[in-house]
Amino acid sequence: MEADLRAERPGNLVHHVLWTHKLFWMFSALISGMLVSTCFPPLEFSWFAWISLVPILCIGFKTRSRPFLFGYLFGFGHFATTYFWLNEVFILASVGLAAIYAFIPAVWLSCSRKIIDYLSVSEDEELFPRHDPAVIIENQLTPAKICLVIIFMSCFWCGLEWCRSWFLTGFPWNQLGISQWQNHFLLPIAQLTGVYGISIVIVFVNVSLYFLVRYLFDAKQRPVTAKPVLWLVSPVIVLFIAISMWYTAAPGASQDYDELSVAAVQGNIPQSRVWTQEQLDLAIAVYTGLTREIVLSKKPDLVVWPETAIPASLLYNQQCKLALDALLIDIKTSLIAGTIDYRFSPDANETGELPRSFNSCIYFDEEGRVLDWYDKIHLVPFGEYVPFEAYFPWLTDLIGMGRSLSEGREHTVMTVQGGARIGFNICYEDIFPEIGRRMVLDGANVLIVITNDAWFGESSGSRQHLTHAVFRAVENCRPILRNGNNSDTCLIMPNGAIIDPVYDPISGRTFTRKAQVYNVPIWQSLPLTFYTRYGNVFAVLCFTISVIGLFWCFMRFLNKKRKLYEMIIDDSETVVS
Repeated sequence: MEADLRAERPGNLVHHVLWTHKLFWMFSALISGMLVSTCFPPLEFSWFAWISLVPILCIGFKTRSRPFLFGYLFGFGHFATTYFWLNEVFILASVGLAAIYAFIPAVWLSCSRKIIDYLSVSEDEELFPRHDPAVIIENQLTPAKICLVIIFMSCFWCGLEWCRSWFLTGFPWNQLGISQWQNHFLLPIAQLTGVYGISIVIVFVNVSLYFLVRYLFDAKQRPVTAKPVLWLVSPVIVLFIAISMWYTAAPGASQDYDELSVAAVQGNIPQSRVWTQEQLDLAIAVYTGLTREIVLSKKPDLVVWPETAIPASLLYNQQCKLALDALLIDIKTSLIAGTIDYRFSPDANETGELPRSFNSCIYFDEEGRVLDWYDKIHLVPFGEYVPFEAYFPWLTDLIGMGRSLSEGREHTVMTVQGGARIGFNICYEDIFPEIGRRMVLDGANVLIVITNDAWFGESSGSRQHLTHAVFRAVENCRPILRNGNNSDTCLIMPNGAIIDPVYDPISGRTFTRKAQVYNVPIWQSLPLTFYTRYGNVFAVLCFTISVIGLFWCFMRFLNKKRKLYEMIIDDSETVVS
């Protein structure tokens, strides 16, 4: 007992190597990452985002911690839970993605810790032994340096989120700023910076709170007051929000606009990778029946079906084509529908190439003629194509996809009646802001998202998907009509407000089978936002600042190694002499 008490006294390091001590902090890091997921659907505790990073900062920045390990466990806990809905399609899919993306917060936390360590001591004092009680090293982390750390860590987080949008084809799902999708006070920032501007404000607040807690409760740091930090940081946040709100362009109440009456059909039909004749019959009956009913009663200008609403090609399956032709003759209304399309390449006759397949949305006129189409540009890896299948063709058979789809090449903007110029996002393309932005630059004054989230059942996947579409509407200041196969069909206004979501009036559930008409506003002269004009310039700037900080850190590391080498050489020469 006496030995245990001596082991726990201050300055003794025995308890730091106990497996129970290590396991406790590892488990705490894992839990802190899982807590961040509560900011997103299904729980949607968006307020927690403003303090969600404080626990992992306290864990990763404590004395003798392992920031890379703790950051990895934090990221694994977050991504494995926030992507849990992916397990509806493939068991442990969320775990596989989490194992990859967990390296991002690990790098963020470990590099930030190294920056703090270097700023805390002078270049000469960092050569002294840190754990020798006889050596006193003065903490040089002044309020000005703390502000630099806060700026670096916020920019670094933002830069890493931007990297996640293109790394391994990209999957920028549930960036930290997405948690504020219903915060209409902050949403205008997206017109300047995209979602990254909101992410950086959240991280700014979290890191500032961490330093506030650290200097209020750590007696050793009391000589450095936290007040100057708040005096310098708070005006930056306020100024950032004020500039964005002053700049943002939203359509005024007096600004004239036309309306396009659109019937969105939500069939709520379960999906399977290999469809049966019974499923095809059901899909045709549901979508044609709902369409006839809504058109005959509401007389819309246009009907929209979601992505691959019917599990066969509307153009090449004889049963689908006959049903579609009969429907259009009855309703005498044009239709935009998601379907699989097949097309030969220009040189197919010479090479004997098979027709290529596309995930497309087709614009049919009242007589069933194809007026225009858009082919999905950003395909889902392992869902719509197999990476490296040209080198490993057995992967395609192993995953059970049959043939991979071909990617589209053009950002097609379709012109329909009423002066509407429509840009499209199919499936998860709306999580990539560049696609919608490009279409607005090409003249789109309204965006339509057609998606099939029925693959994920009644999980939180559809709701999380909806949150990203809100930012695409705000970033480009354009209305978005979102048409889902199983849920979350709605109209999103340029300010991010959600209008008339489809739901069951009895149960209140969004997972329902229904058709609904939306009067989509069509503004002819809305200005282009800063984000639409210049894209992710803010995120690239944050990434550049991060690289500069990391380069300084690397040079400091090399300088330290050089000095240590010189000391060793000098000592060896002294011994020899």
